[in-house]
Amino acid sequence: MAENRDEQLTDEELAQLQLAEENENAVDRLVQELGCPTRRMRQFAARVLHLLAERDPQRDVPCVPALIEALDRPEAQTRWEALDALAALATTCPEQLGDAFEGAETALFDEISSTLRYAAFRLLCLWGATSVERSREAWPILDEAIQCYHATSSIATCSVACTSLARARSTPRSPTSSHCALSSMPRTARAVISRPVRARFAKCLLNVLAWNSPKRRSVLALRNLTTPKTRSNRLWRTM
Repeated sequence: MAENRDEQLTDEELAQLQLAEENENAVDRLVQELGCPTRRMRQFAARVLHLLAERDPQRDVPCVPALIEALDRPEAQTRWEALDALAALATTCPEQLGDAFEGAETALFDEISSTLRYAAFRLLCLWGATSVERSREAWPILDEAIQCYHATSSIATCSVACTSLARARSTPRSPTSSHCALSSMPRTARAVISRPVRARFAKCLLNVLAWNSPKRRSVLALRNLTTPKTRSNRLWRTM
């Protein structure tokens, strides 16, 4: 898997990543470049720090303050690379990511970049899944984002990210239905989610799993025409 990722990197990215893994001074230089006046240098530095966070989270932990500060940069790519780097550190040092909440919230409702919105959504899901208090802080803003973007194409990827919050500290077995997914949702998130909100979350899961696909609807419609209307069948159609 690591080799496949390396194949997708440019020669410059790979060279800087290897240098950062071996030399702390190279990491310090990348941190300084996050605040430089050149847009392309900021984007490149954020990209390499993101890759470093995925490979070696501990080496990227000292960069957290600079990554949070990078969430105020004007260009979208620097911000989403910084968000992805912070997401990779969410389980390593969640207590240090609280200051990223404001920048992530701003990115979550960016009207231009869907990539930026998704990066913010994913960070808040991963960070919120680390404790009860953090889930209580993260979920209201995630719920608002779901309501805002439920009719857009990005809702499917956001719903996938949301399952990380639902499955935190759950059993290893993957849920086989939206009901199981919600029931396996830990007290971290479930305790602060009202029934209407859980219903919206379940609908998102249905869309992601393609249970509400046109093919399924046509099959159900045919079944309604050919199956006697017994009580059990009526219950099945309402599920």
